[in-house]
Amino acid sequence: METWDRQLLAFIVAYKEIIGGVVAFLLLWIIIHRFFARFRPFRAASTDNGSVFVSRATVLNLIRSACAEIEGGSVKRVQCINKRRLLLLKLYISLDVNQSFEVSSMRFQEAAKNAVTHCLGALKAVRVDVVLDGVKGEYGEPKKSVAKSLSASFSESNTISSENLSTVSSEEEVKSEDD
Repeated sequence: METWDRQLLAFIVAYKEIIGGVVAFLLLWIIIHRFFARFRPFRAASTDNGSVFVSRATVLNLIRSACAEIEGGSVKRVQCINKRRLLLLKLYISLDVNQSFEVSSMRFQEAAKNAVTHCLGALKAVRVDVVLDGVKGEYGEPKKSVAKSLSASFSESNTISSENLSTVSSEEEVKSEDD
């Protein structure tokens, strides 16, 4: 007498090609369905007269243009996730050097939320998540070297004032302390 698990195993072994084909077809269908779902517009609001749909590209361009006016950083990438009663926006930003992430993220959140609610109306609850994706410039990057600019001015005029000499000597002291 065979148990049900042995009968199931025998069935799977006998029809493994068909079962594998069905599983592969279902996975492929899910992948294609999710890919094309990105390009479908989502319902922004419903009224008695009908529904209002908005494309994702419109929302993304709206957010990028609103966030372009903010100084101290830029938006690298935007994700728009449509849930039943929530529009989730995920902003990947790159900040300039010496910018506060907390203050900048609040600015980006306000700009994105205001742009969506102002232009599209009160559609759904909007949540804006900000992800720091990079920092522009380098922290502690030496600016233009004073010695190089002095040597260029020296070759042009062949004279150095006492201010330039004191600047060069103080820079040499700093370099020796770092080494």
